[in-house]
Amino acid sequence: MDENAKPFCLPHNHQEVYVGSKYYVTWNRKYFAEHANITIILNYANETAVQAWSSPPTDNLKGLLTVDMDKAWLKGYSRNNLTFFLTADGKTYDGPEVSLQHEPPRHAPNQSTGGKIDKTGLMIGLPVALGFVLFVVVGLWFGMRKTRRIGLGSVMGRGRHGYGSRKARRQRMDSRKKSDVLLQERELGAREAEYRDEAPPRPNFAQGHVRDTSLGSLVSQDDEPRNHFRSEVERQRTGR
Repeated sequence: MDENAKPFCLPHNHQEVYVGSKYYVTWNRKYFAEHANITIILNYANETAVQAWSSPPTDNLKGLLTVDMDKAWLKGYSRNNLTFFLTADGKTYDGPEVSLQHEPPRHAPNQSTGGKIDKTGLMIGLPVALGFVLFVVVGLWFGMRKTRRIGLGSVMGRGRHGYGSRKARRQRMDSRKKSDVLLQERELGAREAEYRDEAPPRPNFAQGHVRDTSLGSLVSQDDEPRNHFRSEVERQRTGR
């Protein structure tokens, strides 16, 4: 209870009240007789003799009543002060002074400065976003790992089949050597066949004289040019 507004409990002294709103007026029942008649009076603060509103008599045991703030009490002003009074058993008690005005417009709280952050959306959205990022990272890691395994398997597979390995090179070199040997054998066979086809005629032993044959290298053929030394040897042998 406001000590400056005894025996009133509500409204408070210097409280702002708005046009069109309903307010409770309460008092301390111990100040008065049990069934005393209580009347609430509302006067203009700058004109104490002019009454703005008055309640019907109310039993003290009730302890409260309501008052609707009327726009007419502003008297054309944007703000007007009013004073409550209470009368009981022919005695008047001063009450609180209030300021009547229009209720100011209510603005939505500024989300960037004064508004509270919605933590519910943050608590839901942040784990979802982190989970998605983790899923993408794990998927990329497994995908790259599988690709590396496939590449390594391809390289090893080519090595097993003889490509790019020492064994393959040795096999190719052995094959090339075998081909060269076969080719040389074929060429040698062809040369031997050619040599047999063009062999010189065998010596004629039908003449009956071995010396003639042994001196065949000194005796020229008929178609060869004549040699005087050989002619002389031939003449002495035959006695011609």
